[in-house]
Amino acid sequence: MNLRLLSIFKVVAEESSFTQAAKKLYISQPAVSSAIADLEAHSGISLFDRIGRRIYLNETGQLFYHKVAKFLDMHDDLTHSIKALEEISKLRIGSSITIAQFLLPELMNQYKADQPSTPTEIRVDNAKRIEELLLKHEIDIALIEGT
Repeated sequence: MNLRLLSIFKVVAEESSFTQAAKKLYISQPAVSSAIADLEAHSGISLFDRIGRRIYLNETGQLFYHKVAKFLDMHDDLTHSIKALEEISKLRIGSSITIAQFLLPELMNQYKADQPSTPTEIRVDNAKRIEELLLKHEIDIALIEGT
């Protein structure tokens, strides 16, 4: 079972037609029929009742449809929010005192000009403490002077 099969199933269930689903998905009607057959074979259940030339979701198909719809909505939400997640993740910077006083302000001005929506958190401490924070993954980048 894969996303493609589930997506095709969802559209077929909403359209109650292989032909209409094919038009909506911009694929051939045989490809839609084959996808539904694969899904039913893989799951081992019949999802549609076929009466004449019409199809109807059976009870199992209706239950399956609700789960598939939720799953695909969550998948779409995750897909669309990945970029937003990156944008709201803050960059944690640790700096020794000297660098924080003399170099960091200009570096931060340049960074904010390039990445205005990325939040930052700056910790200023002695070089030894900044190194400890980096090793404990409490900061993402360390700016220290010395050997």
